Amino acid sequence: MKNSIFIYRKGALGDTLSFLPFLFALREKYLNITFAGNYLYRQIFEDINFINFVDADSRDVLRFFVDNEYEPLNSYDKILLFTTEKGINISSPKIKLFSPLPADKWFYKHPFDCFDIEFCFKEIYLPIHYDEQIHRFTENKPYLIFHPGSGGKKKRLPLEVFMKLEEYFKSRNFDIYYLVGESELELINSLKGKKILVNQSLKKVIFLLSRAVCYFGCDNGVSHLAGLLNLDGVVVFGPSNPDIYSPWGRLTVLKYREDLGDLDLNQIKKTLGDKIEKRRNLSGV
Repeated sequence: MKNSIFIYRKGALGDTLSFLPFLFALREKYLNITFAGNYLYRQIFEDINFINFVDADSRDVLRFFVDNEYEPLNSYDKILLFTTEKGINISSPKIKLFSPLPADKWFYKHPFDCFDIEFCFKEIYLPIHYDEQIHRFTENKPYLIFHPGSGGKKKRLPLEVFMKLEEYFKSRNFDIYYLVGESELELINSLKGKKILVNQSLKKVIFLLSRAVCYFGCDNGVSHLAGLLNLDGVVVFGPSNPDIYSPWGRLTVLKYREDLGDLDLNQIKKTLGDKIEKRRNLSGV
């Protein structure tokens, strides 16, 4: 087993999460794994005991990109930089530079191919921290999580789709909780009277997702988080290419036209309903 590897990949939540299977695979090869990523997602990594997380915008990391000087990097056997930054000195054979995103392959597989190691569906785990506030809020009843937002507004579903699904599944004795993040705060007024959680910490979101019966959303970071937590559910894609951006895990992706003009509510309802029934049969929910 080799000693140490440094991986740089700064990006949005989904981009960052897409590297987790790669990092889990690397622990069989390296004793020391350092991942430099977006500081907003530190909470996801800080309790994974084999990953040393550093802020990709920290002074030392930025110094490496600007001046090609970062003394701690000299101790690593391999340095993998997934970035479009220009002017990086890659004269050292231990430094490899790659595109952060693939052109035509699943982005979970991309870092495996870049580093020339076999892609595999290794078990992924994320530490789950009990949260009394979330536990009280959900009242220990069976519930579904709806996440109507996305950083790219064209990827969002019409809110009425969520409303109609809520009406249907509430009639089947499920509570519905809406997750609303920073990029979709304008939806709050339209969700008055609903059970919503706004701008929750990632640890709270992970706990909430881990206890849900199923998940429903579109192409966004939380959908990737739900996939890595092995949650079942449905994710709707419009303009995004699911061959590249599909989430990890058991989530079913339904692909419609770019403008979502052919969206089929009955198909979504049936697919999500079938998954819920399967969960009910397995767990007695």
